[in-house]
Amino acid sequence: MCVIAVCNRMLTEEELANCWRSNSDGAGVAWIEKKVVRWKKGFMTKEDLEKWYFELSPPPIPHVVHFRSATAGDIVPELTHPFVIDVVKSTIKGKTKRGVLFHNGVITNWEIKLDLIGLWCIKNNRKLPEGQWSDSRAVAALCRILGTDYLRAQDGKWVMVVPRGIFTFGNFIKRDGVLFSNTSYLCGGSQYYYSGKWWDDFPTDENWWKKGYGRY
Repeated sequence: MCVIAVCNRMLTEEELANCWRSNSDGAGVAWIEKKVVRWKKGFMTKEDLEKWYFELSPPPIPHVVHFRSATAGDIVPELTHPFVIDVVKSTIKGKTKRGVLFHNGVITNWEIKLDLIGLWCIKNNRKLPEGQWSDSRAVAALCRILGTDYLRAQDGKWVMVVPRGIFTFGNFIKRDGVLFSNTSYLCGGSQYYYSGKWWDDFPTDENWWKKGYGRY
C-alpha cells in the first residue's frame, strides 16, 4: 500500500527503517527549491536511501518521502514515486515547475486510464511516453490533462508538491512534525488505525503544508 511522509523535519533512522520494512519496493523524495520542484527517486535498498538522505544530500525542510509497496507495475526504479504532473517519461531525478505527485493506495482497472492518455496523445500528435506504467503514474499524467481536481475522484491518499506549496489529499496522521499516510512508520508491520482515530499532536500553527483540492 506504500506510505508517504510529509516532513517538516528529518525522519529519524527508526522511522525510516520502519517505513522501509513494510514498503521495500523503492523510495523517492521531493522538495521545493528556488520556485521549482526537485525530486530524487529510485532508491532500491534501504542502505542507499539512508546514505543519500542522512549523509550525501539531506533534502531541505519541508520535503516528502515515499516508500513503495508495489501493487501496480513492476518493481523498478522508474516506478518509484513521485511522478511529474505531466505526460512525460518517468526519470529518477530532475526538476519541474509543474509539480510532482505521490500516492498511497490502490486503483483498480487503472489500465483504462492509459487509453485516455493514449487518446490525448493522438489528438495532440504526440507519442505515448516510453517506460513502464502504474496506476500512480497514469493519474499524474491525467492530472496534467484534466486538472488536479481529478484527484478528488480517485481512491487513496495523495500528496502534490508544486512550487507554491505541499498539498495533501485524504486523512494523514499528524505526528511530531511529520504527516504520515498510515501507521507503518510505528513498527514497520501492518497498517494499524486504532479504531479510525488519528493523532492530534501536530502543531496547529504550522502553515508549511496545505490540505485542499483544486487546480493550481
